[in-house]
Amino acid sequence: MLEFFDANCTYGRNKTNEPTPFPTLKEVIEDMDRVGVAKTTLWHAQQLESGWEIGTKIMLDEINATPGAKERISPSWCVVPTLTGEQESPDKILENMLKANAGTVRIFPEEHRWELYPVAIGDLFDVFIQNHIPVYLPANRLGWDRIYRTMMLFPDLYAIVSNCGLWGPDRRIRPLLKAYKNLYFETSEYWAAGSIADTVNAVGPERILYGSGAPRYERGAMMLAIKHADISDDAKKLIASGNLERLLKH
Repeated sequence: MLEFFDANCTYGRNKTNEPTPFPTLKEVIEDMDRVGVAKTTLWHAQQLESGWEIGTKIMLDEINATPGAKERISPSWCVVPTLTGEQESPDKILENMLKANAGTVRIFPEEHRWELYPVAIGDLFDVFIQNHIPVYLPANRLGWDRIYRTMMLFPDLYAIVSNCGLWGPDRRIRPLLKAYKNLYFETSEYWAAGSIADTVNAVGPERILYGSGAPRYERGAMMLAIKHADISDDAKKLIASGNLERLLKH
């Protein structure tokens, strides 16, 4: 039986208070139980909209208050450059992350008004690289040109490319997989027929992560695609959870 560890899930109400299936952590866990997802990485809508500190605190408070959540939820930290004095030092940020069992990092440079260059974020990225902390690079927010440029500037960065776009991003993602050994991608929008098997045959299964994109997308969709992909059982286990488990063992 496959165990699934979701690499792409968000929750919480946004500023306009639009309806969401996951207003609180309770609904996230109920949905995980409904479809049989063992664990998930998670970020809060307010990390994007109200600020990195506010959203992170809301999420951590909910995790601490929810029985069993610490074992199943891997929170994503959110950062901005440290040079404006709005955050602590990179080493202190890492310390706080590890205390909170936060295994990944979310960044929103466009919305938080900063640039993805070494002069702005290099001190933080150096610490993340040294400690094998993965940083999400969402294609739907950054665009592919910025993702390519970021990897050229930080070739050793542990990166998870997310929200790759529908109907086959292979011409964009495969050059990155070939060029950068620490780059992974998650499957939430990987919706081309036979795409998982084709990519496994081309580059191997070790850097593909099950991701649902919940609640925007149904969590079980990519579970079904992985279960029925024309690949070995060992490859399915890696994609479903094994790769992400390995990646988060800093």
